[in-house]
Amino acid sequence: MKKKLLSILLAGILLTGLTLNAESFAGPRDHHGQKYSQHKEMRHQQYNKKKQDHKKKYQQKKQDHKKKYQQRKQEHKKFFKKTNDKKKFNNHKKVNHHKKPVNHHKKFGRR
Repeated sequence: MKKKLLSILLAGILLTGLTLNAESFAGPRDHHGQKYSQHKEMRHQQYNKKKQDHKKKYQQKKQDHKKKYQQRKQEHKKFFKKTNDKKKFNNHKKVNHHKKPVNHHKKFGRR
């Protein structure tokens, strides 16, 4: 009786051990010893996370830039509301861009 029980127990333990081993070692593995499917999944998650982080960062940058631009626009508007004379700002000397630039580094003038 005891022998039968022991043999049944032993057989059960062996069978479960074999099935567990078969399940855990089934399928191809990469050089880290992980199953390919898990490895691929992990890589994919890392890639997605990186992508999302980059997207968030870019969106934030874009928003900040937009805010800054709007603020500057508002300030500009206020400034020009204060100064009704816009002509004042156009009265400064007009520059002729087609003229040759003056060389200030000449050692001597005309001789």
